[in-house]
Amino acid sequence: MKATVSNAPISEFRTRLPEFDFIRSLAILGVVLIHTTGAFLPEVERGSIADLVLLGINQMQRFCVPAFIILSGFWLSHVPNNFKNPDLTLKKRLLRVVPPYIFWSLVFEVYNIFVVRDRSLSHIFTDLILGKSVYVYYFIILILQFYILWWILVKINVKTIGTSGLAIALAVQFGFTVVRYSALLDKIPPLHYLSDRLILDWVFFFILGWYIGQHYERVRSLVFSNKTLIWGIAIFALLLSIIERDFIRYLELSREGASNFLRFPSQIYAVAFFLGCLPCDRSFKPLQTLSRYAFAIYLIHAPFVDLLSKKLIRQFPDSIFASFLILSVGILAMNIGFLYGLEKLLPKPVSRYILGV
Repeated sequence: MKATVSNAPISEFRTRLPEFDFIRSLAILGVVLIHTTGAFLPEVERGSIADLVLLGINQMQRFCVPAFIILSGFWLSHVPNNFKNPDLTLKKRLLRVVPPYIFWSLVFEVYNIFVVRDRSLSHIFTDLILGKSVYVYYFIILILQFYILWWILVKINVKTIGTSGLAIALAVQFGFTVVRYSALLDKIPPLHYLSDRLILDWVFFFILGWYIGQHYERVRSLVFSNKTLIWGIAIFALLLSIIERDFIRYLELSREGASNFLRFPSQIYAVAFFLGCLPCDRSFKPLQTLSRYAFAIYLIHAPFVDLLSKKLIRQFPDSIFASFLILSVGILAMNIGFLYGLEKLLPKPVSRYILGV
């Protein structure tokens, strides 16, 4: 099958793909579940039924951040007009991400300074630059770097990604994953927190998205032909991820090392899960809504998870599963309802710059 040519007219491309609404909606659901399970895992006994179930749910969601990065690379490469005017493409991407990021960062900075009283006004600028206003904002710093990387590569006339490009990106990401394992096992000094905000650990996901965007029909055809194998790899990698995560915790190594996305089984699982979802091309209204608000939910959900989980744990210490379900469903419902109401109240240009929709 011939690969898609990147300079074809834009009319030949669908700008809305139901399978990616499906993936994006699962990814934002995964983000929320990672943080809700993460809030309750320290409260349960290691090896208990509650521990194993919460751990399994947590590790099942480790595809989510890689999926968002793959999707970013996909849409930048799949739409041919992006390459015709990379300056305009970069501007549009930055305007969609940066204003909402700054707005909600300032909202939570003000809350932490004047309500929680654990921040200082002098830290606001640094927190904005480094994505520290909310702990999940490291992703915003990553995605901005990827936009700039794409722009630089297109400017120097790198517009097509082939297998050699995939191999280089994989080698870079593999090397930095080895560095992370070395730090986890105390073979080298602990890594600085800024390392989490560098794209070298994530570059394969972005380049893979770029590759898929330019060869989508070929990739999708291969997925259809090998979907049983792909899902088998995903399940096997997930099981390895759960075992590895529990082993790291058993050895009392760093909590971050036990839970991050940058372990080998988690990376394999993320790629296999993403590819396995490509045949899911049916569109459902709830998934479209969740997909549409995905970026805004990402921006606002984490502080609510932290606040409400502490209250639920204090109030219902012996009802972990019930509290977990209430928190997960409640956070999603509250976020979607809040964002929907805000979008209806605000003028469209303002809504765009605050919600990113």
